[in-house]
Amino acid sequence: MADDGSGYDDPVCFSSAWEGKAIDFKYKDPESKFIAGTWKLGKKQYERPRLATNWEFSMGLVSESEAMFECNNTDNPDETALMIIYMQVPRRSTEFLPPSERKAQATDKLPHAPANQLWALTTLHKHNSHSSLKLYGYKKSKQNDSGLVPGGYILYLLVQKYPGVSLTEDSFWQLSLPERDEIRQALKATLLDCLDKGINNYEDDISKIRWMREKKKVFHACSPKQDGEDENGEDEWRDNIWYYWGLVAKKPDWRYDKNDNGKKLDPSRWVL
Repeated sequence: MADDGSGYDDPVCFSSAWEGKAIDFKYKDPESKFIAGTWKLGKKQYERPRLATNWEFSMGLVSESEAMFECNNTDNPDETALMIIYMQVPRRSTEFLPPSERKAQATDKLPHAPANQLWALTTLHKHNSHSSLKLYGYKKSKQNDSGLVPGGYILYLLVQKYPGVSLTEDSFWQLSLPERDEIRQALKATLLDCLDKGINNYEDDISKIRWMREKKKVFHACSPKQDGEDENGEDEWRDNIWYYWGLVAKKPDWRYDKNDNGKKLDPSRWVL
């Protein structure tokens, strides 16, 4: 149970019964290059429930829970991947209502977060891009009568296991300057690749960066919004984006400069 500060404890929506479940992936289009087959869920890596109150539900917000599981191909157990699942769940205080009443909350329309994640990953897959999670396949369906919200959406994303090593603020600043420069340039390349495909990335957490030293590449978990969805989104590269990711720091005597648009960092003002 997790307390989100609202006075409520968030329930566990993906119980231990999910471990061992088999999920089938089938595709009609052979050109999709997705991996068909049956994948068995293993250990749950995390769960992030987002439960709407009755008022939020009346304003159109949908309760959902996101979980990630390890999984393996039942035809080839040595073939492993990760499965991210987005599932509609009952709004707060309705978890124990009869299924017929919970069913009234059902929608098959994906909220922004899973819809944009699916859109971004399929876009990168179409262009054979490796800037973020490689999508092996996906499946969108409805919950059956025994589901938490009968008839509600459930989305399965089959993705590669995270490559490289995770960065932290401490580990990054312990690296040599040349390697820190390599990481900054590698992140710039992946973000520009996403931007070139219309994907504005709104993630800026250093822990979401995976560094592949041998290939001098980074992989990042993106939080996308479709191009044009937010007028405040970045539509060009600026070096100060590195600051928001924690890859540069302000020097002690740093002062705001109205003439500095952030496109090119001045080394005299920033710790690289």
